[in-house]
Amino acid sequence: MVELAKRMVTDPPEVQVSFLRRAGSAPWALLLLAIIAAPVDAQRVASSPVASVDGVAITADDLDAVIGSVTWPLDERLFQVRKQAVDALIKQRLLEREAARRKVTLQSLIDAEVTAKIGPITDEEIDRVKTKSDPALSRDDIRKALLKDKIGAELTRFVSTLERKSTVRVLLDAPRAPRSILEPPKAPSKGPANAPVTIVEFTDFHCSHCQAAEAVLAEVLSSYPVRLVHRDLPLENVHPRAKEAHEAARCAEAQGRFWPFRDLLFAGEPKTGDALKIAARDAHVDLAAYDRCIAAGAGRAAIETDAADARRLGVKTTPTFFVNGRELEGAATLEAFTAAIRNELPRNSRTK
Repeated sequence: MVELAKRMVTDPPEVQVSFLRRAGSAPWALLLLAIIAAPVDAQRVASSPVASVDGVAITADDLDAVIGSVTWPLDERLFQVRKQAVDALIKQRLLEREAARRKVTLQSLIDAEVTAKIGPITDEEIDRVKTKSDPALSRDDIRKALLKDKIGAELTRFVSTLERKSTVRVLLDAPRAPRSILEPPKAPSKGPANAPVTIVEFTDFHCSHCQAAEAVLAEVLSSYPVRLVHRDLPLENVHPRAKEAHEAARCAEAQGRFWPFRDLLFAGEPKTGDALKIAARDAHVDLAAYDRCIAAGAGRAAIETDAADARRLGVKTTPTFFVNGRELEGAATLEAFTAAIRNELPRNSRTK
């Protein structure tokens, strides 16, 4: 037990990498990530020039339009690796500083705060796991796995207490998703076309969290020079009739009434069937043209394109927001949007 805990923070990077591969995806494995030796170039500024021909710039956006769908998954994967490594280094630094403060070795600190607080694995615990696990696993295999879990949980608890007593800042910038994927030219949008900040939302008209986010978005749009881009992502495995509402919205869009219709879709209960047509009438949509559009399935291609782009970006839940190409992390609160937007705005444009 002592040896296992020691290896989680003291092995050299190359040994940590080897051990991490064997450890798999256990939560405590973050502490085993090797230090990333070579820093990656800073992320590009949107629309910065990458070349020119006779004085006419070729921009990063032009480049993304050609290769963005290939490079974005790689950029995002690399960022996640670097982020995990930064998290691991933060944890290791906290442990080292605490050991220095107490004037003990790192091993002694781990002995006192982690290993000494872990009880033995009981036969009852092994029996509970064995009834639900692969029959090929031996009791010893299960015992080792349970021990790893206990060490990970106790180490995480201890490091969390250290983090709460420290000032920790993460300055690693997330990559920006390419505009060629995020903002197709015909996507419904509102707000100034030249706004310094663009919010892209992947949404589902039958999603309660999406509905709740509308009030926050309204306040954001009224407070900052922001453009909002709508992307369709009806999650049919969760909301079987959501796609019907998205097709109706696309038919309202064909008449220039998308945003009033969208507002009505998010008002009250999820709408299907006749309720959609009533909403179309209330949004001043020509109902005869609307009926023809619905019958022809005219909106399906746009919805399928949005769903395909969501897959390319790794978007699986709604609502998912991108602020100038960077995914908004955590809950879509006013505070989260404010922080993300203010980070993108020039200082003299920050209205709050």
